Amino acid sequence: MAVKLRDVAAQLNLSPSLVSGVLNKRDGVWASEDTRKRIREAALQMGYRPNAAARALRSGKTGTVGLFYLNRIEPDGTINYLPPGYEGVVEVLAEYLGQNGLSLGVKVFTEQKALLATLEESCRSNLYDAFVLWGLKDDVLEQGKIPEKYKIPFVVKGRLEMDCPVWPQIDFDHEALVRTCVMNLAGRGHQRIAYVGYSHNEIFTYRLLDGYSHTMQEQFGIQPPSEYIGRINHSVEQAQSQMEAWLSLPEVIRPTAAVIGSSHTTWNGFELALATRGRRIGFGKNDFAVVGIEGLRTRLLFGEGQAFTKIELANLMVAMAESLLIPLIEGVPLKNIMVRILPELGEIPRWDLLNNTKFGDAIFEGTRHQENAKE
Repeated sequence: MAVKLRDVAAQLNLSPSLVSGVLNKRDGVWASEDTRKRIREAALQMGYRPNAAARALRSGKTGTVGLFYLNRIEPDGTINYLPPGYEGVVEVLAEYLGQNGLSLGVKVFTEQKALLATLEESCRSNLYDAFVLWGLKDDVLEQGKIPEKYKIPFVVKGRLEMDCPVWPQIDFDHEALVRTCVMNLAGRGHQRIAYVGYSHNEIFTYRLLDGYSHTMQEQFGIQPPSEYIGRINHSVEQAQSQMEAWLSLPEVIRPTAAVIGSSHTTWNGFELALATRGRRIGFGKNDFAVVGIEGLRTRLLFGEGQAFTKIELANLMVAMAESLLIPLIEGVPLKNIMVRILPELGEIPRWDLLNNTKFGDAIFEGTRHQENAKE
């Protein structure tokens, strides 16, 4: 049986009108902050959900947020209906919005034309109170013009500060992410710090590289040599080749550390290349120090490293809803129209099978000896 507003009031021994006023955020309702907190917590714990139809009649709003996403068809004709990092985002965002009396409507398209037509009709018919737009820069730039024309709130997940500085948007602070990595390594005594990032041309890849170049200049007064900068895809082999190229440089310019601005597979490639030379990722005397951006799916076979292990897109979307989306729907002035998130560095775990140090070291030594035998 659905929990009603009067049930929450009875649980707290408060009047239904007071509880209704607080939960519906009506003006002119007096209640202390402690009472408001008790009401919100009780409603959440009891599973109370506002009557969306009744609220829509009172406010003229639908109580629904639209999340539109475009999946372009690959050259081979395949379609990936979940974009990278999308796992869990919809569920987490829907749950958070639900706690605030809102629903999430998700629409995924394979053609921009179809998305734009549906978005236009949705705005014209007032089907949603707000929109979340997420995708490639050129696609989102075209999409955002439609709710902007109809004066319907929308939020962009991405970096469009140069093209559309007046659009509410959220993303990670990519420059600060890499700056933190470089400063971490510099604090450990490293100066010859290399960087590897993605090979594609999305905005955030350039922001990551900017963070590396600017921090190296500020910290050491040098422009990093081109040999220090690698661009790869999600390939273990490419990551291995990049590390081998660095290790083959003359000793006086050979990097002693690196920042990873690409995927978890880069860590695997680095480990393979180092193991063939009897070395590992770590912060010891003969180790190669690595600090990186991608830490969600990263597991090391041996050695140790640091990465932003709490960099989930789901967390980013909750921050978006809290700081941008809900205030826009409620007509509350935004404190900051551009939100940039900076997680904290953490230790990268090793594979459970290799938590036994002796076992991990045995595999490390076996890999090194096999390569030496080949030579």
